[in-house]
Amino acid sequence: MIYGHRGPRSSKFQMSLQQLLLAVTAGLVVVVLCRHWWLGQCKLFSSISFNHQFFSRVHFSDAGDPYKCHALLNGGRWLSPTVGSTQNQTLQVWQPPGCMMHTYQARDIVACLKSERIVFVGDSTVRQIFWETAKKVDQQRAKSMLALTDKHSDLHFEEGGVVLDYLWDPFLNSSRLHSELTQYSCRESLSGDDALSDINRARPSLILFGGGLWFSKELSVDYLGRFKDAVDAVVRQTISSMPNERPCVRDEAMDSNNLLILTPVQTPHYEALSSGRSVELTPARIDPMNEHLQDISRSHDIDVTWSYLRMTSNQTAAYDESGLHVQEAVAAKKADIILNLRCNARYTKQADHFYPNDRTCCVPYGKSGWIKLLVLFLGLGVFPGLCWTNSRGWFFRC
Repeated sequence: MIYGHRGPRSSKFQMSLQQLLLAVTAGLVVVVLCRHWWLGQCKLFSSISFNHQFFSRVHFSDAGDPYKCHALLNGGRWLSPTVGSTQNQTLQVWQPPGCMMHTYQARDIVACLKSERIVFVGDSTVRQIFWETAKKVDQQRAKSMLALTDKHSDLHFEEGGVVLDYLWDPFLNSSRLHSELTQYSCRESLSGDDALSDINRARPSLILFGGGLWFSKELSVDYLGRFKDAVDAVVRQTISSMPNERPCVRDEAMDSNNLLILTPVQTPHYEALSSGRSVELTPARIDPMNEHLQDISRSHDIDVTWSYLRMTSNQTAAYDESGLHVQEAVAAKKADIILNLRCNARYTKQADHFYPNDRTCCVPYGKSGWIKLLVLFLGLGVFPGLCWTNSRGWFFRC
């Protein structure tokens, strides 16, 4: 089953007038220039074809997701490995549709998240993403901590001013989770002493939470109802204190101080599950939970990383031997997705970074107004076309 979110409806509505004017203009150009065309004018045809492809990409195919944030959240595929690659090398490069995803390293993360916190909440599938994020900041220290910690416990990792917290909460109902949600609030961009205050530093810059497998494993009766109640309670608490009862307002490039992101319920590799887990974890129990997350996403405009499910779809090599968790390389790409969502817009705002760059997902490109683009199109398309037809004696003189 394919899950996903189509993107903001408002963007498509706002672009409709622009699209209509450009479509009419393009149609007039084609009519004028094709009136006496023959196939020999291939150079002019190629130029118009390029303009058509450019404007179609900018104003039609990208209209609903101009900065490719929803592409990062919803889609993607593993790039084919080179000839001679081993099975462990087949899941190394994740490619979202229409943009480039950056592989974050320690320096990038510190530059983006210094004096900020990311909070991970949920079961072991979310814990994997926490550890892979920590490894990106300091691999040696993270591995040392991993070997010594109880897997069913809260975790704290801090390095270079970056703070990562993990809350072990497989049923998504702990008091600490609700405490974090209480601190979570919309806030404007801060600077100076306000940005470094203890209060603002304590607030999470991003909360990633998810669960579901323990509901299916441990709650034989009404597991789905309990799951829905837990997720709904988190969403209600998040939006109840917000203006107009909506999540934090952020632009199409996810450029806000706080983000709340849900993970889907991890689909296991069912054939590899142990005999006990194969009874508790079945498509009939997992799929309805993800269907509820899809309903929540649509009704409350909550972001869900559906691309996580695409990473494991029909990819048996993506799982470890338990069939329940993913390989470290896959979890690392899950970490990269949230880091690209959180940090790419910030990166491009820094004065010392110029194009081309290796991170184009969820980036707020400067966009020209529709009037400027229309004038540009008229100048480069319509007027030269009329002058060209004048040379044949068909219309007015230029």
